[in-house]
Formats: sequence, C-alpha cells, structure tokens
Amino acid sequence: MSTFNQQNSLLEEFYGELVQRYKDGEKIFVSLRDLSKLKEEGIRTETFLDYLSRTQSLLFHGSIFHIEGMLKSRGGLIYASNRAAIAIMRSLYSNIGAKLRYPYFIDENSPLELEIVVPKGETYEIKERGFVYLLKNDRFKNTPKGSWQFIKETDSLDYLFAIETEKADFSYPVKVVGGR
Repeated sequence: MSTFNQQNSLLEEFYGELVQRYKDGEKIFVSLRDLSKLKEEGIRTETFLDYLSRTQSLLFHGSIFHIEGMLKSRGGLIYASNRAAIAIMRSLYSNIGAKLRYPYFIDENSPLELEIVVPKGETYEIKERGFVYLLKNDRFKNTPKGSWQFIKETDSLDYLFAIETEKADFSYPVKVVGGR
C-alpha cells in the first residue's frame, strides 16, 4: 500500500494522463485494464473517483449501460452523486425489477448498506461490469441538501470520461429481501 503522498502523486499522474487524452479530442473510456495500474498500487476505483470529486469537483452518474453519446434523462432529470460508492453501486445493481434502498446521508452513524427489495415473482440483476460517467458540477442542485445526491434539469448531458467498474469495486454490505 502506498503512503498518502505517494498515492496522491499516482492519482495526479493518472488523472493528468486522462486530461491529456481528453484535450486531444478523444472521448475517454477508462477500462479495467487502465485502472489496473492504480489497483496494482493498492488504489481502488472508489479512491480514484473520490479523489476526482474532492480535487476537481466532479460528479458521478453510475449506469449498468455503456453509453456512447450523451446521457439521456428520464422525465427531464439527470441524477448524479459526489460519492463514488453510490455511483459504483448504481453501475452494478439495476433497479429494473427491484427497488434499491440506501441512505441519502452516509456517515459513521448511517453507513452505506444496500438493500435490494424484490417483489414476488420478479428477479433482479447484478452486473459483473458497469460504468461510471464523470460530469462537470454545472447547475446541479444538491437535494436533499447535504446528501450525496445532485439533480440537474435537462434532457441530455455530455460526460467527460466513462470509467469501467467491476463487481469487486463495490465493497459494502448488500441484503436481498423478497423475490421468488
């Protein structure tokens, strides 16, 4: 495991490489293979994304779908998070056929725990791989205030980078209720 300063240096270097690719006009997709450079140094995807939230004020949108163009809203709203764990969770756990329950406010008194509520006769899906889209925090509204959730009224939104995630990136408790 790297020291804090070594870790920050590696994160800065890795992000700098991404920014350079972006400046060259390329739509950036960061694969699991790309992330292996960080993981080999003991730096998790969540740590990298939280670093970007903290240092670049970026927000995250997690999806089970690989989106080539713009993010499209449902009902005129795009949802995002300033917490990497939430976006990683949403990139792997689908709410199709199930209701995902987790706290808006995460701290030592209210840790992140995912509860998947599956109605009788329904099934739910956990993806092996998903995608977190990095967004500029431009005209997003934090609601409820002080939570991890940010909402923007728009029909579509471009993203800066797409980060591939894998099931091992979400390390929080998951409980399944119902189903069958």
